[in-house]
Amino acid sequence: MKRLSLLFSRAIAAIRNNRSYAAWKKRQAPVEEKPIALFDTDGLTVNRRIRQVELQLIDAGYTIRILPSKASFLSTGNEPYGVAFWQNGFCAKDEPVSLVVCGKDNRKYPGQKKLVFCDDIADFPQHMEEPFFFPLHLHMIRMEAHQEAFVKQLPQEQKIGAVFIGSTAPASYKPFESYIHNTFHLPSRLEVLDHVRKAFPESVFEPETAEEFWQAFDDPFHPLKNKIVLIDKPHIGGEDYMRILRNSAFHLWTCGDQFPYCHNQPEGMLCGAVPILQEYPLYAGLKNSENCLIFSELLGLDEILEKIISGGYADEEIERMSQNIQALYEKHFGEAAFEQKLAAFLKSEKEEEPYYIHPAIYRRRASE
Repeated sequence: MKRLSLLFSRAIAAIRNNRSYAAWKKRQAPVEEKPIALFDTDGLTVNRRIRQVELQLIDAGYTIRILPSKASFLSTGNEPYGVAFWQNGFCAKDEPVSLVVCGKDNRKYPGQKKLVFCDDIADFPQHMEEPFFFPLHLHMIRMEAHQEAFVKQLPQEQKIGAVFIGSTAPASYKPFESYIHNTFHLPSRLEVLDHVRKAFPESVFEPETAEEFWQAFDDPFHPLKNKIVLIDKPHIGGEDYMRILRNSAFHLWTCGDQFPYCHNQPEGMLCGAVPILQEYPLYAGLKNSENCLIFSELLGLDEILEKIISGGYADEEIERMSQNIQALYEKHFGEAAFEQKLAAFLKSEKEEEPYYIHPAIYRRRASE
């Protein structure tokens, strides 16, 4: 009986999904005088990464068409950013397109300008200087809310010495520590933060609640100016998250769950919080003491944090590095920079450019 019930439930779900797919294909695109970017999802995983590129193109003035595979549509499930990808694009029709976004094995578009996904993270250090190097951009929520423009209107003060703000859920990070060590030769996020807590027990401020944090942040005597602030227990998001980064002199970078990249890295650059990072080729243009502080091992991190705590970095030095890291963001990652890179590509003689992105965007075969 249970087996029959399960089969019935699956049949109902299949009918519902097929109807949803049919309804999506029938949606009428608005009439717009905009260039068209066509996404061919064949062989691709539709998730937050592909949504990232869609948002960049929408912000650059494109309207989105999608040449779907039914498998891609149905496999998206309830993943929110994947769902948003479909909702913000319309089924491809017989109309001219300015740009195709597709997988590396797609040969359907000879002579057409293409952005071709590359997700081989082991190869990324050799390609940081290439125009479409966006392993992780701003979080989708911040891209959707156009927070790049919002941040530029925020006042910038050095209320916090060094900040980490993000998730530290052990279930998300602990299982990948060995992989981080063996693949990238870096400590995990949890290991870095545990080291900081042990090394500076009197100088770490780790609020239990958002209210506790804001009380200290808004104190006119700026008690956090020479502190290491770790915000992982209360979730602080939205504009408040950007406000915290905007008012932090330094920003402690750590690995994401399975790789060295994390969306809060470009977010910190945008806000002008000077990165503190372990030596690893993450992004083009990061230069120690010019726009960031780089250490080779955790003892080097201790030296940097000790100098922050003791007030060893002059305000003028911090301001110089802050301006430089914001300039680096504008050069490589900002909305205007993306538009300029895209325009240059479309005018060039190149037929395709790789778009470097991670985590993996290609669907894996069952045998892999």
